[in-house]
Amino acid sequence: MTSMVNNTDKKGFSLVEIMIVIAIMAILAGIAAPFMQPYMAQRRLSGAARQVHTDLLAMRMQAAGENKWIALNVDDAQQYTIFRDHAKTGVKSSPGNEILAVKDLHPTYHDVTFTSAANTVVPFAPNGTACFSDGSCVLATLGFSSPGGTKSITVTPAGAAKIN
Repeated sequence: MTSMVNNTDKKGFSLVEIMIVIAIMAILAGIAAPFMQPYMAQRRLSGAARQVHTDLLAMRMQAAGENKWIALNVDDAQQYTIFRDHAKTGVKSSPGNEILAVKDLHPTYHDVTFTSAANTVVPFAPNGTACFSDGSCVLATLGFSSPGGTKSITVTPAGAAKIN
């Protein structure tokens, strides 16, 4: 008695079927890619604004927690410095001021830039307000720009920060 091999029990895909599916996926990806670029630029812009917003909220909490003045200074189109403002003037290079962090938007958000002028300062007093020691408070706006549009963060004199 000889046993016969039954070909109807084979399961799976042939190489031709897999190549056809890969070709269709490549065509669809090629069509979708140009539409994804503006979306990704907008996502990078939102990400940069969220990063700075988070830093501002953390600075406010740190100022209140340490009972010290903490400030943010926009250095140039992509970089900002967070520093402990012992001089209470908002000038990062004052004697005794301690730089806590220098952050750059470009490694992660390569096409996002600040539209705010260099040396724009956002201070936080120990009570959480956006004020200097002389009592002058600021309504600060930090602007961002990218091919995905523009965004801004507004810091009120009371110290609240909001992404617009």
